[in-house]
Amino acid sequence: MNTEEGQGIRGEKIEMERLRNTNGSSWKLMRKEVAQRIIMNTILSFFNIEFQKSERSTTHFRLLEIPDVARINVIRSMDHMEQIKLALSSKRIERYMKVVNNKKSGYCEVRYTGSEGCIATSTDLLLCYGNHEPENPAMITRELKPWMNEELTVLENTVNLFERYRNAFPYEECRLVIHLKLPVNVKAILETPIYKHCTCVVFKKGKITKEDLDAVMDTAHNDRDIEMEDTGFPINYDHENVS
Repeated sequence: MNTEEGQGIRGEKIEMERLRNTNGSSWKLMRKEVAQRIIMNTILSFFNIEFQKSERSTTHFRLLEIPDVARINVIRSMDHMEQIKLALSSKRIERYMKVVNNKKSGYCEVRYTGSEGCIATSTDLLLCYGNHEPENPAMITRELKPWMNEELTVLENTVNLFERYRNAFPYEECRLVIHLKLPVNVKAILETPIYKHCTCVVFKKGKITKEDLDAVMDTAHNDRDIEMEDTGFPINYDHENVS
């Protein structure tokens, strides 16, 4: 019991002593009211102490300790960025995201410039890794460390980011956008899981060489669109897969 609560109860007792000199029904009524206040203050004091103890002993909400159905409902009530931050918190939670997000939905876009890699949805720029991050991504390199390896290249870490995101948040379609303003190893990109899983690859800005374009067309198939946006390519280019 703290000092303030103790003084309050002592004050009530003094009031009781003062009222002892009062006669009749008014004394009985007032004595009952004061007694009730003393009991209530004692109860509140007890619960306040217990609450403070509980507050000191509990440092965080243990999501993995609640039942499965409740846990799934809690996670599904979060928005997309809250779920991503949760997945970054531990590998166990990251694996559990597969259970929560067990249906493919939405759209994923991977952007690669040679100096940074980003993952976006149709409306938001979510995750960015690299040397020259764009403005206003939801999460940047320093926040993505659990999914990154500083000893790897930007492309390798972009692949890591894509794989971790894809496993936790399955999507229906993936679009790969390759910016060609800076030197980019196109052939290396074609060997990555990002390219192999994308349903559309877009080459943006800059120029693409005949050798790189040949490598792209060699892997072309009906389930993957190939687009050029403000991209220079060889004049009179021809390939057996060009229709």
